[in-house]
Amino acid sequence: MVATADPPRIACVDVVFRWLSVMSEVHPTDGPSDAPGVVVSPRRTRHVGSPILRDVSVGGIASLVSGLVVLGLGGRLVMFLSRLLHPETIGRLTENGNEIGIFTFDGTLGLLIFGGIAGGLSAAPVWVVMKPWIPRNWAGVGLGAVAIGGFQLVASDNRDFDILDGPALDLVLLLTLVFCFGAVLHLLDRFLESRLPRGDRTGPLVVYGAITAVGLVIAPLGLVLQFMPSFADRAHSPIWTAVFVCATGLVTLWWWIDRERGKTEPTPVQRGLGSGFASAAALVGLLHLTFEIVRIL
Repeated sequence: MVATADPPRIACVDVVFRWLSVMSEVHPTDGPSDAPGVVVSPRRTRHVGSPILRDVSVGGIASLVSGLVVLGLGGRLVMFLSRLLHPETIGRLTENGNEIGIFTFDGTLGLLIFGGIAGGLSAAPVWVVMKPWIPRNWAGVGLGAVAIGGFQLVASDNRDFDILDGPALDLVLLLTLVFCFGAVLHLLDRFLESRLPRGDRTGPLVVYGAITAVGLVIAPLGLVLQFMPSFADRAHSPIWTAVFVCATGLVTLWWWIDRERGKTEPTPVQRGLGSGFASAAALVGLLHLTFEIVRIL
């Protein structure tokens, strides 16, 4: 077998190492001039990769805050409404061992941490890699969140649905919660995009780099915990949704490399692959969610 000198550009290892090598460079933007009578501004350094680090940080912060507010506090509201819909279930134990209808500080704190913060952190990498390829409006992002992430709250092997007498309205509440998470995520992302400082100064760049480093750890861990049945403790998990999300992530890395080389727009191939993989992830996720709803009802 003859080894080729130019491996496929979108191969996972090649893309990652090319991106890391580009991100480590710096370029001067202003410097001293030898021309007489010219007032020279202080020398500044343009950190290559800073716009990408900023984009990743904006998406991560938006997802974390949206998770805490919508999935955490909003999740408590959904539980309250469910109690009103099913007063006969008050006092019974949920799958997690909590009493239905009994609101406690520990239970609320656990919901904020494991439902809100953990939910926002696990959604952040998906949002960051999907963001360049999806329609940027609140309704579209909300529907996409339902398609890709709705299975997190709607699982047919969750015995809590067996306790409820007619869980149809509860399913509507849960999916509305996920929709609201996606909508708020989009709006907050746009707000932060216009407010957070650029990454051409050392202070913000260090913060953005630290947030991105945390994301590099969370991304693979989150995908495994969410989508793999043995880790997620669920009988049915949308494995193919995870595959298409990962494929979208590779295209996003490819676009980031070209962006650092001076390109301002994705190529038609990148746009087609990114949009195609993102759409496939949503369609497969929606199909999985539909089967789960049918099993529950």
